[in-house]
Amino acid sequence: ENFVESLGSSLSSRRLEISEEGFCEFVSLIHDKIDENFRVDQSTLTVSKRNKLFNPWITNGIINSVHKKIYYYEQWKRSCCKENKFGDSDLYQIYSSFRYELRKI
Repeated sequence: ENFVESLGSSLSSRRLEISEEGFCEFVSLIHDKIDENFRVDQSTLTVSKRNKLFNPWITNGIINSVHKKIYYYEQWKRSCCKENKFGDSDLYQIYSSFRYELRKI
């Protein structure tokens, strides 16, 4: 039974008065029918849309490359310290060139 049919059957079975109480009962009936027919699963609201269902062009190779870029970045950031604020230049060069190549994809 869809929303319109459900609402119609509920309204036809009730006698609503033309008053403020009748209007409040009508509004609560509408609200209940909306909740019954258009219920939103709260768990789907927190799920990321960065998956293959929403973005079919993201392949396993692209995902692996992103993880590899993150790994290179973490290696470079670990080399940064008070004495060497910019970290190891070789590690930064590896990270920077990989990041540049990944942008072309």
